[in-house]
Formats: sequence, structure tokens, C-alpha cells
Amino acid sequence: MALDVSNLSFRYGKRSEWLFHKLNFHVDNGSVMWLKGPSGCGKSTLLEMLALLRNPLSGSITFNGAVIGGGKAQVS
Repeated sequence: MALDVSNLSFRYGKRSEWLFHKLNFHVDNGSVMWLKGPSGCGKSTLLEMLALLRNPLSGSITFNGAVIGGGKAQVS
């Protein structure tokens, strides 16, 4: 199984700054991924998107060849 994240972008509400913009990465089967960064940089938000609990503003998440998440989130 492989995880592909392509052009994932997210920001909270109507803020002008992106939490992440056009994020891309690939994780092969049997690999380990480590998320590291300061508080507020988007680690938990990214994990919420991978768990399909939050939608990105754009981009896609593919797991084992099937698109499981992506599209456009509701901006409030």
C-alpha cells in the first residue's frame, strides 16, 4: 500500500496565509513517516486530512491507488 499526497493546500477560514500550500509527498508500503515541526505548523491538520476528518481546499490524497480525499473544503 502506498500513500500519495498531491498539491494539498489548506488555510483556516478566510485568512490570507496558507497553513500549507501545494504540499506533495509519497510514502511507500513498509515505510515510516515522521512529522516534525513547531506548534501551529499544520501537523495535526494534515493528519486529520489523512484520516478524512477535514477536507483540503485543493489537492488530493490517494491510498493504494484509490483517491480517498481531496476536493474543496467549506470556507467559513
